[in-house]
Amino acid sequence: MPSLHSLPTELVEIIFSKLSARDILVCSSTCQYLRLLVLESSLLQLIIELAVSGLRLRNHANGTLWQSISVHDRLNALRRSETRWRNLNPKYIARIPLEQFEYEVCDGLFGHGISIAHPWFRGIEINRIGLSDENQSCPVWRRYDDVGIFLADFSFDLASDLLVLAAAPIQHRTAKDLHLRTLSSNVDHPLVTYPILRGPGSETWLNTDIKIAGTYLAVHFGHPTFIGPEQGRLCIWEWQTGDLLHTTTSTSGFAFLSPASVAATFFIEEENGDAVTEIGLFRIGSKEPIVELELPFRAHPTMCSVLSDRPLVDAPSSLSNHSPAPFMADETAAKVFVLQMDNFNRHIFVAVKPLLELLDAGALRSSNSAIPHANRYSWTEWGPPSTFWLQSHVIEPGYTSVSGSRVCAVSHIKQLFDTNVPSGEENMGIVRSCTLGTENVRPGATTILVMDFNMRSIEYLNGRAGRTDLFAPNIRWEIDVEGETMISTLPFRAFQIEQVPYIEAIVTPDHIIGIRDTQDGTVYEVLQFTE
Repeated sequence: MPSLHSLPTELVEIIFSKLSARDILVCSSTCQYLRLLVLESSLLQLIIELAVSGLRLRNHANGTLWQSISVHDRLNALRRSETRWRNLNPKYIARIPLEQFEYEVCDGLFGHGISIAHPWFRGIEINRIGLSDENQSCPVWRRYDDVGIFLADFSFDLASDLLVLAAAPIQHRTAKDLHLRTLSSNVDHPLVTYPILRGPGSETWLNTDIKIAGTYLAVHFGHPTFIGPEQGRLCIWEWQTGDLLHTTTSTSGFAFLSPASVAATFFIEEENGDAVTEIGLFRIGSKEPIVELELPFRAHPTMCSVLSDRPLVDAPSSLSNHSPAPFMADETAAKVFVLQMDNFNRHIFVAVKPLLELLDAGALRSSNSAIPHANRYSWTEWGPPSTFWLQSHVIEPGYTSVSGSRVCAVSHIKQLFDTNVPSGEENMGIVRSCTLGTENVRPGATTILVMDFNMRSIEYLNGRAGRTDLFAPNIRWEIDVEGETMISTLPFRAFQIEQVPYIEAIVTPDHIIGIRDTQDGTVYEVLQFTE
């Protein structure tokens, strides 16, 4: 009877390459033949090690540099890149002049505001940031000196050639106008029914958070100096048809959990006049949250914001003169978003996967009206395994960015986390304790801190070593919140580099982009860890 053993090794390798990394590892554990085949295959090891890093190969990556090198060389390049990330030691460094503190990163392109008209701007420059031995600069890909309107914010998407421009609220403080244009030529997008979308409501606003997820366009209109009931509005459109799928007020920010599900912070007024903060989980198209998550606050938060990544969609780029990265975030990998609450002096790091599980369970129960408040969870029910907290004075408020499982921040703490390991073991950055003594505070000096909540590399090494205690984190944080001790058991890794001159740091799957002052003016400094 024919079996895998009778097939050519090359054919088995091709078949296995269509599987997920987890399924490849399961198959390799069934017999000695498959174990050796997987161990000796550069292609299968590349798939596995990408997954360990929270990445996967794109289905649409033709034309990238990786297509021109062997699979063996790709695997070695990935391993070198992971080592550079752990040491925060970039392969390449380049600079881009800074004019305006508004930026957007997507698939190897970095857009930033130009033509300043304080506090707004009228132009956008987009640079390529894929550095290599042959190209160690960030050339301009597109530059629009004047888009015809004053801008408060912008975003773009390569797969759909979409450029979204948020018009500044200059004459009408409540107008929420979004212009939908092509990224490649700055003209009205040919696929849209309405080239200008206007959000509902009469709230005044000063800033926006724009995220594009396939055919969905989500925008939060917020006011940085006052947040409360009837302030802050989240709108989600199907951008091609212009259909408004969701809108709600009393929000301070949002994060995509997946391309079709969202978490948003809500302020709820109680009958006694107090306000509480909650996280609502819903699927796009639902009018009300399916799941409500309580936060341990009994006061009205101000200056609350949500910092999150944009969901990437694995679709071919419509731009012929730019190719996306050959890999992207794995949908099943760890992912986080950050709640920044200034008056509570806290940053809250929230894991996405447990929230998605609660949302799936809540959707199944939502039709059962016999269970009162079945989809409402107290902090003690959901918080400890899903969150980590830091005091805001530890990392600089407003200067934090998120990319998948990684959070990058600026700190003035010399050594924030203890990641030391016994002699002879590789330092994987596992956080074992937090060192917040005043002796570690260094006024005027900055530390770039990268926190990585992807623990797959630790799990993988444990499995290969045949033991569970080699890198076991066993994290248990006791955090004081309004006089009460909160427990957190969310593990993570941390990497730090000291004495860096950055006022802000932006993280991407391949880069850290630091903002720094130089003799020639303020610049974006691009640090690339991949090759």
